[in-house]
Amino acid sequence: MIYVTGDFHGEFEKFKSSGMKQLKKNDILIVCGDFGFLWDGGHAEKRLIKKIGRLPYKVLFVEGSHENYRAFDEYPETTVYGGRARIIYGNLVLLRRGNIYQIEGKKIFAFGGGMGEFLENSEQTEGSIARLPTEEDMKLALKTIESCDGQVDVVVTHDCPMLIRGSIIGNSEDMNHLHIFLQLISEKLSFRQWYFGCYHMDKQVSPTYRAVYDNVVRVNI
Repeated sequence: MIYVTGDFHGEFEKFKSSGMKQLKKNDILIVCGDFGFLWDGGHAEKRLIKKIGRLPYKVLFVEGSHENYRAFDEYPETTVYGGRARIIYGNLVLLRRGNIYQIEGKKIFAFGGGMGEFLENSEQTEGSIARLPTEEDMKLALKTIESCDGQVDVVVTHDCPMLIRGSIIGNSEDMNHLHIFLQLISEKLSFRQWYFGCYHMDKQVSPTYRAVYDNVVRVNI
């Protein structure tokens, strides 16, 4: 089974929540960004990453708004589920933006990322500003969409398209080109469900868009 949930922000306790108890061996859990367990590269962090990677189910995640992206760069890319990904440890995998993954018979398009901010103590957190998509990221995503004739089952992102964002929080000045690009993707893709984190809410925003945070939602399509 495939399940989706929202931001962890490095809090292992979320793995002990009641929603997580439904996951069984070889199930798939997809986290919609702000995973937050890769940060300073310390020994305690590495032990925790190994603990997550040894869970009986697989944990896949996309980049969020509050991550240390430099920590991701330490892990080489490889092919997982037919798309490019970074294996962090064991069953813990980072899905790369603009790729489609074939998981349990479903086509899943991933496009993580979001606008973060620099934090204090820049020596350790210099990479914590999230990377908005580059021109290369966007070209890859459009090429991937073209290669599948614009047909997928599920979209997983951290942020959401411009119009969906507007329906959640209204118009605001901090809209960026990621929201505009996700809007373009939404118009080019045919999909059955789009899951996103970022807004710290659990809500079916529309028949095809679902915001996730604490809930662990089974992908039942």
